[in-house]
Amino acid sequence: MPIQSVLLCGGVGSRLWPISQPPKQFCKVFSDNTMLHNTLSRLHKSYNPPIITTNITYESLIIKELDSVCLQKPTVILEPAQIGTAASILLAIADCCDDTIIVVLPTDHYIENKVDFQKCLEQAITIAKSNDAVVIIGKKPNYPSSEFGYIKAVYNDTISCYSVNKFIEKPLNIPSEEYFWNLGIFIFKAKYYFSEVTKLAPNVYKTCIESRKNSTTQNNLVYLKDEDFMQIHPVSFDYMIMQKTKKALMIEATFDWIDVGTWNGILSIVERLIKNHFSSSVLYYMKDVVSDNIAVKEKVVKPWGFYSVIAKRENFLIKYLHINPARATSMQLHKHRDEYYVILSGTACITLNTKIHTINQSAVIEISRLSIHRIENKSNDNALQIIEIQIGNYISENDIIRLFDNYGRV
Repeated sequence: MPIQSVLLCGGVGSRLWPISQPPKQFCKVFSDNTMLHNTLSRLHKSYNPPIITTNITYESLIIKELDSVCLQKPTVILEPAQIGTAASILLAIADCCDDTIIVVLPTDHYIENKVDFQKCLEQAITIAKSNDAVVIIGKKPNYPSSEFGYIKAVYNDTISCYSVNKFIEKPLNIPSEEYFWNLGIFIFKAKYYFSEVTKLAPNVYKTCIESRKNSTTQNNLVYLKDEDFMQIHPVSFDYMIMQKTKKALMIEATFDWIDVGTWNGILSIVERLIKNHFSSSVLYYMKDVVSDNIAVKEKVVKPWGFYSVIAKRENFLIKYLHINPARATSMQLHKHRDEYYVILSGTACITLNTKIHTINQSAVIEISRLSIHRIENKSNDNALQIIEIQIGNYISENDIIRLFDNYGRV
């Protein structure tokens, strides 16, 4: 049976504001490559060339991205409107034969072990080949969160996987420990999905199939007509299929996974990076923040770019710093706090007392109180993005003593 990957790449990234400019799937987060690039690189070479679904407003971004990725030429479905993942998947597989195994993947996941990831997909594909059902990948929660869908599943020895009993999409009340997170990875035969959508949403099925027939293709880019989607109400795969289907199975993830579509996900990675570098009280605060609901504060504009407050507690604060190309903060010190910088993307040139450090993505550096320091972005093209963590008995912008500044603020 042929295996067809479908990459969902149309999200706007609103939950990751203000980092999602451009949208998160085109961002470099703790990596030299974008999240879309990393998703493509995890695909097994035996699969058919991937199909990517995205919004037509991202056309230039997707073309630029694919020009830098060396792999089989993907087909890109350019959607004229936000139509929801249920319709996006149907548009992508409209030309697939019934027995094609479909592997649906989001493009905003942080996955460390490519080999374990591919083994897990192979297990799911094997189950999908012999069952007329959707196979989903679940993971035991690291912390309670209303950002994810939850799966209630019981292990079935007969088929060597879990039978799904219930699915809850982003609940307000966090379910009990017997539930798994829904990772948003789905594997099924094409005919299973055709049958389910025909039964549950016949108008969506008819519209998507006809739209693909009426589309035009140029250089592997598929252009759809706007008028075909005027009557489609956007609906997710989770709502249309997972909450209604009686044919769902699950396997448990054997790979490290973090959803980079939320600030909780970003801070989970930050916590891990800090743990690998330091044995510090900062971890005590990080565990509390990661499991909390995060409300990002407004941008505070600076001559070098801007920052936003991500989380604040007594004696503890986390900021997101966006340093524009060819800009730098002041040379400064703090009397009452220590700081930790985690590089999210870009290359930072950091002066620390008498030394200059050049550090890249995923690097962490500690700035002890009274240390003279400065952050420079020497790139003329790319922004520098940093997570800054402050710990001290007095957390305030007033605790900045500037020694030198390009913008006359000393």
